[in-house]
Amino acid sequence: MTYFKNRKEVNDFFKDEMFKFIFRSDGILHFETLEPIKLGDDYFDFRVTFFDKKLKDFFCYSKFSNWLKSYQLFEVIKYETDNRENREVLFFQEYDGTI
Repeated sequence: MTYFKNRKEVNDFFKDEMFKFIFRSDGILHFETLEPIKLGDDYFDFRVTFFDKKLKDFFCYSKFSNWLKSYQLFEVIKYETDNRENREVLFFQEYDGTI
């Protein structure tokens, strides 16, 4: 069971948050939050990944909603800010070729 049920819930949570590009591997783009975001009573760092099957160009720093328009969301992971080994997958979606 994941925290976010669909792309809309993910978008509503991150819509105005700024992310930075980390790396691209096997058609997957990896982005992380610039600063911790509050979820419940605590603050966490997040990594969001997108499918990039067409190798589109993008800016390394951008708001989350800009990527959601151009790429299919793959996974959202939260990390404890002081312990990156302690992580949890909040959303996962297999590639469906829609974007």
